[in-house]
Amino acid sequence: MEEEEDKSTSSTTSTEERLRSQQTPRKCLEDVLDDLGLERSYWSKVIRDELQVTNLKQLQHLDDDDIQDLVKHTRYRWEEKALKKLISALEKGTKADETGISSEIQDGALEIKVEELETSLMHHVVEPSKEQMASERTMKGTAEGTGQSTETSSVLDVFIPIVSFIRLGSSENSKSKILNDIVNKNGHPTFFNRHCSGSTQTRLLLDGVAEMSWYLPGGKKTDIFVSCMSFINLHGDGCTHPQQLEFLTGISSVIVLLLPENIKDPAIQERIQYFIQSKTPMIALFSGLDSKNKVDAHRIAAKNRNEAELTQELILKINQSLSNESHKQLIKEAVKHGRKQGFVFETETEVEGRKKVKALMEILYGENTTKEKENTTGLKDRHLPLQGDLWKQWSIKDKEFHCIKVKKNISLEQQRSQIDQDKKKIRADQCERSNENIFMKMFLQYVIDAEEEERMYFLHGFKKSLNEAFTDNLLKLKRQYNKKWLKLRETSKEDRKKHQADLDEISNRAQHATLALVFREISQIYECNKCLGKDEIHGIKLEKLPEIGAELMLCGHPLELIDGDVNHVPIDWVTAVLEKLLNKLGNKKVLVVSAVGLQSSGKSTLLNTMFGLNFEVSSGPCTRGAFMHLLPVEQPVKDEVLYEYVLILDTEGLRSTEANPHDVIKKDNELATLIIAISDLTLINIMGENLSEIQNILQVCFQAFLRMKKVRVAANCIFVHQNVSDIAAKEKNQEGRIKLIEKLNEISKAAAEEENQVVSGFNDIIKFDVNNDVLYFKTLLEGDPPMAPPNPSYSQNVQDLKKKVLSVSTWHPKYSGLSLFELIARLKDTWAALLNENFVFNFRNSLELKVYRELEEEFQRWSWKLRKMALETQRTLNCQVKSLVLKEINKSELKSSFNQIHTSIKCDADKYFRESNHPDILSQWRVLIDRKLEILKEELINETHEAGLKEINIRKLKSDLDEKLRKYETDLVKKGIEFASAQHENDQKEDLIKEQFSQLWIKWTTDLSSKKPKETETNMEIMVENTLLSRFEKHKDAVCKKLEEDFQFDANKHIKWGYFQFSILKKESTEIVTASGNRISKNIVDDISKRIEKKAAEDNEVTENFIQEILEEINERIKNHEKSLDFHFTSLYEASISAFICKTSTRKFREINERCKSENDPLEYMKKKKEHFRQLFRGFCRGAESVQTFVSVFMENLQEAMLHNLYDRLSTDTADHLRNHHTALRGNKANLENHILRHLAEKQSFEDYMEYLHKPKSFTREFIRECVEKYLSDEHTEVLRKMTSNWSQLTQTVLTECSSVSENIRKAQGNLSKWLDELCLRLGQQIPLSRESFRTVENIHIDEAEKLQQSLTTSLNKVLDRAKNPRGLIGSGPIIFKLKEKPVDILFKQLSGCWEQCPFCKAVCTETISNHETPHSVECHRSQAVGGVFHQNQDEKHFALEFCSTAVISNNQFKALKSEKWFNFKTYQDAGPPYSRWKITADNEDRCYWKWFICTFSKELESQYPFKFEGSGKIPETWKEITKERVIQEINDIIEKNRENERKPV
Repeated sequence: MEEEEDKSTSSTTSTEERLRSQQTPRKCLEDVLDDLGLERSYWSKVIRDELQVTNLKQLQHLDDDDIQDLVKHTRYRWEEKALKKLISALEKGTKADETGISSEIQDGALEIKVEELETSLMHHVVEPSKEQMASERTMKGTAEGTGQSTETSSVLDVFIPIVSFIRLGSSENSKSKILNDIVNKNGHPTFFNRHCSGSTQTRLLLDGVAEMSWYLPGGKKTDIFVSCMSFINLHGDGCTHPQQLEFLTGISSVIVLLLPENIKDPAIQERIQYFIQSKTPMIALFSGLDSKNKVDAHRIAAKNRNEAELTQELILKINQSLSNESHKQLIKEAVKHGRKQGFVFETETEVEGRKKVKALMEILYGENTTKEKENTTGLKDRHLPLQGDLWKQWSIKDKEFHCIKVKKNISLEQQRSQIDQDKKKIRADQCERSNENIFMKMFLQYVIDAEEEERMYFLHGFKKSLNEAFTDNLLKLKRQYNKKWLKLRETSKEDRKKHQADLDEISNRAQHATLALVFREISQIYECNKCLGKDEIHGIKLEKLPEIGAELMLCGHPLELIDGDVNHVPIDWVTAVLEKLLNKLGNKKVLVVSAVGLQSSGKSTLLNTMFGLNFEVSSGPCTRGAFMHLLPVEQPVKDEVLYEYVLILDTEGLRSTEANPHDVIKKDNELATLIIAISDLTLINIMGENLSEIQNILQVCFQAFLRMKKVRVAANCIFVHQNVSDIAAKEKNQEGRIKLIEKLNEISKAAAEEENQVVSGFNDIIKFDVNNDVLYFKTLLEGDPPMAPPNPSYSQNVQDLKKKVLSVSTWHPKYSGLSLFELIARLKDTWAALLNENFVFNFRNSLELKVYRELEEEFQRWSWKLRKMALETQRTLNCQVKSLVLKEINKSELKSSFNQIHTSIKCDADKYFRESNHPDILSQWRVLIDRKLEILKEELINETHEAGLKEINIRKLKSDLDEKLRKYETDLVKKGIEFASAQHENDQKEDLIKEQFSQLWIKWTTDLSSKKPKETETNMEIMVENTLLSRFEKHKDAVCKKLEEDFQFDANKHIKWGYFQFSILKKESTEIVTASGNRISKNIVDDISKRIEKKAAEDNEVTENFIQEILEEINERIKNHEKSLDFHFTSLYEASISAFICKTSTRKFREINERCKSENDPLEYMKKKKEHFRQLFRGFCRGAESVQTFVSVFMENLQEAMLHNLYDRLSTDTADHLRNHHTALRGNKANLENHILRHLAEKQSFEDYMEYLHKPKSFTREFIRECVEKYLSDEHTEVLRKMTSNWSQLTQTVLTECSSVSENIRKAQGNLSKWLDELCLRLGQQIPLSRESFRTVENIHIDEAEKLQQSLTTSLNKVLDRAKNPRGLIGSGPIIFKLKEKPVDILFKQLSGCWEQCPFCKAVCTETISNHETPHSVECHRSQAVGGVFHQNQDEKHFALEFCSTAVISNNQFKALKSEKWFNFKTYQDAGPPYSRWKITADNEDRCYWKWFICTFSKELESQYPFKFEGSGKIPETWKEITKERVIQEINDIIEKNRENERKPV
C-alpha cells in the first residue's frame, strides 16, 4: 500500500508540473488519469456519470460535496489521495491564471460573447463608441463529437493572444488573403481583400481601418490552434498610419509584418527598426524572397510559395511565438491602451451612462463590486421580487378566476369574489415590495430622466454588467442540476418527488437576471399599481412607464409578450405599451410575422438573419415565452406595400424538453393559438424534411388555424424546411411536396377531430399553395462549427423568404393588414378567450363586434332616411287627401318615390362596404343589410299606402256629413244676406240679429233631428260575453264568473303539470310558478290595454270582430311566453285571462263607441260649430263688406290647416332631432340600454326595476316617452325655435302663393271661385286646405281684386306676427297630445330592434336590427338572481348569483327548457334553441351594476321571490362595498367610451 501511495505522490507531482508547463502538448482528462495511475475506463465513467464532467477544466469547479461523491467510489486509499491531489493541483493552476483558463487544462472550447467587445479596437472611425452597439454579435465555440462541454466567459475578462498583421509598403501578396487562409481553412473570406468579388483598385473605405476576428477551437485534433485566438488586420500601408502601428504594437502578442521586395525605403526601415526595438515578438514575411533564400526562425519567404505551405509555416511560427503565456492580453487593457492613443473616446453622455451603471451595480452587490460573487443567484429575488412567486401566484389565480370550477355549497360568484380578493392582496404585496425597492427606483429614474442617447448607453452598459454578474455561477448550477437528474433516474417513485423539487429549485436559481427581466419587473410594477388605482410610483407618473416601453420599442428593444416562466401575458402592460405606440405613431398598418416550431429548430436565427435582429440564440432553449420587435418600413418599400411597420414575434420552442410533460400540451396550444391569432403570417419552422417528428406540433398549429377560421380571423402560413442537404433536384422537391400535402391532410383531419369539426384536407382550414408556400433551406453553416462560415445558399434562401414575406399583399389577395388598434383588440380578445379555455366559444372578437356596431349605426342612419321619407310622404298624402287634391293612392308612384331614396341609400351602402377599413369583416353582413333595407322599404311602402287608404276612407265616410254641413252653411249665408238687405243699417239691432239666428238655428236642429235615423243601443256587456262564450264553450263558468278586481293566477288550474320541467338544479315549487304566472298575466293585461288605447285613437267603433282580434292577440302572447318557460298554460288560463281583460275593458269599449257616434253625428257637429255660424250670420246682418267676410272665413280655415301642418311637421322634426342629438336615442339599442340603466340607478326605485325587468318593451317605450316629453316641454327653446321657423315658412308660402294666384286670375279675368280653385290646388300639396270648405263663400261678389289681396296680406302678416309669440302658437296643454303621429311611436319603431331574452338571466338582446340573422347578444349579462333563478339544496332555496358570462366558463350544468337533458354551460349551444341562437362569451370586465342592485334591493328581492341570499346564494362581501356613485360612474364611462369609439376610426 505504501508503494501505491508513493506512486500516487510522484504521479501527482509530475502532473502538477505538466499542468503548469506551457511547452508540453495539451492532454485530455483520460491522459491525466493514466499519468496518475488511475484506471482510465473506470474513473472516466465515474467522473462523467457522477459529476457530469468530461474535461479537466470542469474539474476546477468541484466543491467539497463533489469530492466526497468521488471518494465514495475509491477502491484503494491511494486512489483517494490521488484524487485530492489532482484537485489541489488544478486549484493551484487556477490561481496562477486569473482567467481560470490554462492552455493545458482547457479541454473544452471557449465561448466568447463579443457583445462585450469594445469595437473601437477593430474600427478606427469618426465615432467608434456609436459603432460599438451596432456591431454586437455572439461567437460560440462548441466541441462536437467529443462529448466535451462548452464554457462561457466574457471576452473582456479572458486573456487572449492577439496576432496583428501589418503591411509596410506595397506587396504583390495580399495580407488579408494570407490571413484568411490562416483563420478559416475552408476558404471563407473573413477579411475583404483584392481577390474578393467587388473589390476595386483603390481602397475607398478601409484604408487605416483595423479589423478583428477570432479563431475558436472545436476541441478536435484538426484544430489549427489549441486555444482561442484573436487576429487584427490593418488595412493599407502601415507606414502611413503611425498611430495605428503604435496602438497595435502595444496590444499585440505577435506581429506579422508583410514586407515589400525593396525594404530600403527610409520610412519602412524606420518602422522595422521600431518593431525590432519593441518587446513584441515579430514574424517577418518577405514578399521579395522565395523559399530558396535562407531565412532565420522569424523570417519567412513569401515569393513564389505554395499557399498551403506558406499558411502552415505561418501557423507554426505563430504557435512558437505564443509559447509564453505572458503574451496573452486582456481586451479591457487593450481598450485602455486605445483610449490613451485617442482611438477610443467617450462623450459626456457615455460617461454619465457608465456612472449610472456603476451606481446600480453597487446597489446590487454593495460598494465592493469586485468581491466574490457566489450569491448572485439570490440577487434576482432581492432586487426583482415582483416577478417571482408573487407573479406566479397571481397568474395562477387569474387563470382560476377565468375558469371557475363548481364547488359544493359555494356559488361561482362567491368563488370569483374570493379569488378577486386574493389577486388584489397579491397585487398589494407587490406594491409594498415595489415601494421598498431602491434598485428599481433608481433604475426607473435613470431611464425616464435620461435623454434618448444617454438612455441607450445606459441600457447597453447595464445589460453587459448584468450578464457578467449572473454568468459566473451558471456552470456550477448546471452541473448540480445534471447530478441531481442522474440521481432522480436511479431513485424509486416514492423518492422522486423530493428530487424533483430539488431540480426545480436549481432550475429556478439558474434563471439569472437579464435586462429583459428588469423590464418584466417594470411591467409588474405598472400592473400592480394600476390594479390598486394608484397613479404614480417613486414619484413617477404611472403612465410614464408604458410610454418609456413604447419609446424603447421604437429604438429597437424587444417587448416581452408572454412571460415564459409563468406562461402568462401581462396584458395590461402590453396593451398599455401598444396604446402608447398607437398615440405616438397613429393607427398605422402593421405586418405581424411570427415563427413557430420545435425547440432549437433555428427560429430565432432565421428571424435574426432575415430582419437583422438580435434575438438570443444558442444550442438548447434560449427564447422563453414570446417577444415582439417593431421595425419601421423604409419609404421605397412602404410605397409598394399596405403597411408601414413590421412586428416580429419570436417564440419559445414547442414541445420543450424542459417543460413539465403534464403542462406542455396545454402550454403549446396556448402559445400557438395566441401567436397565430395575432399574426398576419406564421412561419412554421421545420428542421429537416421529415414531418413525423413534429406531427404533434403541426397538429397544435392546425388546431390554432381551425380556431381562427371558426372565429373568422384570417391566418396564413409558410412552411420552412431547414437543414435540407439536397434541394437542387426539382423532381425530388415535387415528390416531397406531394408527400407533404398528404401528411398535412392527415394531420388536419386529426386536428379537426380534436376541435369537433370535419375537414377533408389542409386547404379546408387555410388557403395553401404547396408549390409556393413550402420552402427548403440549406444548412446555416458550411462545415463544422465553431469556425464554419455562413452558408451563402442559406443567406439566399432567407432573402427569398424575406421578399415573399414582405410582399404578402401581392400574393395573398385577401390580406388587408392589421392596424395598431386592431392588433391591440385582437391580442386582448385572444388572450381573454385562452384564459377561459374554450377558445371558440369564448373568443369575443372585439374588432368584429366594433365593426358590427358601427354597421348598426350606419344601418340606423340608412333606415332613418327611409322612415323619415315615409313620414314626410304620409304627411303630404294626408294633406292632399284632406284637401281633396288626391282621390286615390297610386301604389306604383309610391314605389317609384321610395325606390329613388332606396337607390341612393344602396349607393351609400356600396361606398361604405367598399371604402371601409375592414371590407373583409363587413362582407359577411352585406347580403343581410341589403335584404333588411329591401324589407324595410316594402314595409314602409305598404304602411304608407295603408295610411293613405285609411285617410281616404275616413274622408269618404265624412263626405255625407260634410255635404249636409255645407248645405246648412249656404243656407246660413243666404238668410244672412237676405236679412241684411231687408233692414236698414241703423235698424240692425243686436237683439234682433240674435232672435233671427235663434229662429234659424231651431229650424235647422229640428230638421236634423227629424231626419236622424233611430239607432239601436248596443249592449256592450252582452256582446263581450257572447263573443267569449262562442270561443270558450268548455269554460262557461270562467267566462260568466263575477268580475274580480285583480286577476288571480292559480298554478293548480292554470298550469299543464304534465309539461312541467325542472329549473337549473331542482323542480320549481307551486309558489314559484304562481309568482311567474302572476308576472306574465300582468304583462299580458298591460299589453292588451295599450292595444285597446290604440284602438281608441283610430276613431272606429268596437265591434265583435275587434273583440275577436283581442282574443287572438291574447292567445299569441301566451304562446310567446311559453317559448321561454319551463311549463305550458291550460286552456282554462286563456279563457280566464281573456274574460278578465275583455270584461274590465267593457266600459272603455262603450266610451269608444259613444265618441265615434258623436263625431259622426251631424247634429252634434252643428252644435260644436254654433258659435262659428252665429258670428258668420252676424257679420252679414251687420252689413260687413264682402271682402272682410270672405277673408274672415278664409283665414279661419287656413289657420286651422296651418296648425295641423305645423304639428304634423313637428312630429317628424322632433323625432329627427332626438334621433340625431339626444345622447340616449342617437345610437344603437345597446346605447339606449345603458342610458336606461343609468336612469334606473339614479332613481333607485325597486318598482321601476321590476317594471323594467319583467316588461322591458313597455318600460323602454315609457323611457323614450319621457325623453320626448322633456324635449317638448314648454320651456324647451329648440321646440319653440323649430315651431316659429316652420310657422314663418308656411306663412311666407301662403303669401307667395296668394300673390301668384291673384296675378294669374287677374290676367285671366277669373272670379273668386277660380281663385279658390287654383289656390287650394297649390296649397293643398303642403297643408290640408280643402276647397269644399269655401263653398259657402265662393259666390260672394268681390269687385276689387287688389283690395282682396291687400286684405289677405294684412291678415297673413298678423298670422306671421304670431311667430313672435311661439307660446301663443302652442296654446294650452302639453304639445305631445296635439301631435297625431307621436314621436314616441316613431322613435320606438326605429330603436325597438330585437326583444329576445337570454334564456338564463332574461337580459334583452341589444341588436338594433330586428329579425337579425346574427346570434342574440347583450353587452352585459345579469346575475341570474335578478330574474328569480335559484338553487335548491334539500328544502332550502337560495338565489343563483351566477352571471351567464361566468357560468359559460365553468363546469356547471343546466337542464334545457322542455328537455330532460343536462348540458354543460361551456357548450350551452348544444342544447339547441333558444340557447343555440345566443352568443354568450366570458366578460373579463368586472362590471358592478347588477352586483350593486342585488346588494341594494336584497330585502325587496327576497320579498318578491321566495328565496334567500344564504348558503350558495350568500352575497360576497366585496359586492357590498360597491356604491351607487361608482355604478353611475361605471355606466358614464361605458357611454363615453362608446361615444369616443364612434368618433374614432377603426
